This record gives sequence, C-alpha cells and structure tokens, in this order.
Amino acid sequence: MHQEIRQLGYPQQNTFNFLGKNFTMSASTIELLNQILINTFVYKKELSSLSEQVHSEETCLKLKDFANRRKKQANELIQIINTMGGDVQSTPNRTDAPKLSWCADLPPKNKDTIALLTYLITVEEKSLEEYQKVWGQISNSEIESRLKVHIKQGETTLKYLKTALHANQESKKANANNDQ
Repeated sequence: MHQEIRQLGYPQQNTFNFLGKNFTMSASTIELLNQILINTFVYKKELSSLSEQVHSEETCLKLKDFANRRKKQANELIQIINTMGGDVQSTPNRTDAPKLSWCADLPPKNKDTIALLTYLITVEEKSLEEYQKVWGQISNSEIESRLKVHIKQGETTLKYLKTALHANQESKKANANNDQ
C-alpha cells in the first residue's frame, strides 16, 4: 500500500512515539536526515584527514575539534532517525558513500590556508542549508531543539572560519605591503 501511495505522489508516512505523544513524519524527512548523516560522516572523515595534513598546531587542533563535533552530531542523527521509526542508511565506515552535496568539491591540495578556509566555509554553508531544510519539516519540538543545537554549532563554526579567513587575508596583505 505504501508503494502505491508513493506512486501516486503522496509521501510515505512514519508514525513514531516520542515522550508519550504520537508524531507522523514523512519518509522524505527521514531520507533528508539520512542524507545529512551520510554527509556528516564524509565531512568528519575529510576534517580528520585535513587535520593530519596541516602544519599549524592550532589549525590541526581546531580541525580535530570540528571532526569530533561532527562525530557527536552523527550519533545524535542516528538516534533521531531511529526515534522517528526510520532506517539508518549509513555507517561511519561506509566507504562507498558518494561525495554528495557538502564535500562535492575536493579540498585544496596545497597548504594554502586561505584556500582551505574558503573550502571549509563553503562546506559549512551547504551543511547549514540542509539542516535548515529538514528543521522546517520537523513538527516535534524536542527533535527540533536537538537539530537547532546542530544549526547553532554550524553557525559558530562558520563564524570562526570567516573570522580566520579575514585574519589570514589581512595578514597576507600586510606581508605583501612589507615586501614592497
């Protein structure tokens, strides 16, 4: 029956009980959460890899912190998907996960800090867009607030990256002026 409904263009519905109340969630919301989960795993792996490649101790530690934050977010997304009655469609070790929307572009291969920061800003912005999209579809205030924490963390990370980018650009300009 769900297949027939889906063929007619109606989204499949999942009903779940959370804190004693029944909620209905469309399958497309669960699919979007799974998409965010896959992207979170891929991005966490990317951040861990980048942390091993940078020379700056401070940048290395910050990238590891971002990776750990993404790991925690992935665990929470798994809990949310399970709570909503959905099937989790990814694992941290999944090697066939395509580089989807967030990390579609490869990170810069050179050690240019400005290029790296620009790349990370782009990925964080894409992440926030997906979170905003799914957050607008959630009708459960507890799950909504858990996702809002992820959004706030992303906004904080984005602000940090933009500040670091601006500082690096100013430093590069100052060095160029001193060389003249």
